[in-house]
Amino acid sequence: MPKVEEGGRYSKKYSEQQLQSALKTINDGVPLREAARHFSIPRATLQFRRSDKFTKISPGPPPILTSTEEELLVKWVVENAQKGFPRRKEDLQSAVKSVLEKVPRKFKDNYPHEGWYKAFLRRHTILSIRTPEAVSSASSNVSEKDIRKWF
Repeated sequence: MPKVEEGGRYSKKYSEQQLQSALKTINDGVPLREAARHFSIPRATLQFRRSDKFTKISPGPPPILTSTEEELLVKWVVENAQKGFPRRKEDLQSAVKSVLEKVPRKFKDNYPHEGWYKAFLRRHTILSIRTPEAVSSASSNVSEKDIRKWF
């Protein structure tokens, strides 16, 4: 039974990177118990990960785009936002459509639907939906003459 912290949620005390390092040291000849003690990973976890029964899968259907393509999309959205040109949902969907026109995949008409968009945002938490603020009337009434006078 896994150890449960306060609030009833289980949390691992090790990262996937630590686990991969431990598995690599075991493959290099270090005994399993010693690697488990050194990396603070349960011996049973290491034993299971080395077995043929373990396969790393993600829940749900596989993504349509590759992880490289998705990372390029995220980079494109972030760079545009930093330059002052935030991208809308429709912009992202049309960008995906242009990628899929080169190599057709599962989308109807090669256009991603609402479900794909929501899942994409869940997979890439660096992105979020923002609502723009209204510009005050004082700011909107500033003319070029006022700006030149300011400087």
